[in-house]
Amino acid sequence: MTEFIQNNQVAALAETDTDGGESKYVVLQPLWHNREWVQTGQAFDDSETNVTAAQLGQYVKNGFLISRQAYRQQQNPEAARAESETDQLKAEIATLRQQLADAQGGGENEELKKYQDTVGPLLPDGLAPQAKASLVEAGFVGKKLLGRVPDEELRKLSGVADATIKTLRDFAPLQQ
Repeated sequence: MTEFIQNNQVAALAETDTDGGESKYVVLQPLWHNREWVQTGQAFDDSETNVTAAQLGQYVKNGFLISRQAYRQQQNPEAARAESETDQLKAEIATLRQQLADAQGGGENEELKKYQDTVGPLLPDGLAPQAKASLVEAGFVGKKLLGRVPDEELRKLSGVADATIKTLRDFAPLQQ
């Protein structure tokens, strides 16, 4: 396990500190540095300890330092795995939020715009879910189309009662 961790540490040297100043390394065994001992388990902040890249590489190679992430993995594998999964899910959520914002934002789809121009506004707010589902299933989803459908035909749909027809007629008056 130590050999695996040490080999991963060489790659960790190239990482930049992205955690708001938190140290990237943890001391694995007592380390004499800058005329003082740094104890096992302590953070080792390479940006504040006057350590050269060569020294840092030797400390890692010789097993004195380990990356914070590898240390967490070693101390509590389940927590490290959960943390990794959480980070992945957060990244996925950020991507999905961006996609949603793009879809809702200024990037109007031309085909959707043409469709909305043809059928007019879709269904009004305040309809019962069953009535809305029946209207969609029957294809009555646009203001212009609803204005051409007689009340008798609308009444035949499941969940469409007189109150629903009134809401629909306020939204799309019957055209003769």
